[in-house]
Amino acid sequence: MAAPAHQLGPHTVAEWLSADQPEDGRRLELLWGHYMMSPAPTKTHQYAMGELYIILRDAVRTSGRPDLHVLLGVAASISTENRHGLIPDIMVINEWGEETTTEPAAMQLVVELWSSGNKKKERKAKVDAFAAAGIPFLWTVEFGAWGESRITAFRLGEGQYVEEITAKPGEAVTITAAPVPVTFDPADIVP
Repeated sequence: MAAPAHQLGPHTVAEWLSADQPEDGRRLELLWGHYMMSPAPTKTHQYAMGELYIILRDAVRTSGRPDLHVLLGVAASISTENRHGLIPDIMVINEWGEETTTEPAAMQLVVELWSSGNKKKERKAKVDAFAAAGIPFLWTVEFGAWGESRITAFRLGEGQYVEEITAKPGEAVTITAAPVPVTFDPADIVP
């Protein structure tokens, strides 16, 4: 087994899973064995997350794929070796169970809605962790001035995410970097 590329912190995925999550909307996550507190989501973030959930759920339903399920804010044991435990905003999984956490093998798509509180280093670390876990698709959502949203869809290729499309408001697009094709206008996810 190769040594991790980063100095590992003192916390394990098991400790993270048993830790209490804050009650104020912030999220306690684990990167390289270090606890990291994500800021509480804004109203725009929550609204967009809800709209994307509906868009993805409807795409899954119309695709005829009963094996796929769309979930909001579920813990993901990304890696015990590298000590990553994350809570993506949205995920599409292909296994169902009553567990409180999801393993990477079941994750087909993860969606992260970035806020100004997500630093560049944190964003890169999360993206790298999802790629190392072998999750086939990743979408990132960024919010700009006047509530605009930009969605970038990535497909995993040779251990890294490759950008497939960046969708901007005002243009309906079909994103195929997903377990099923998804057609929508990013303008539809913000009020």
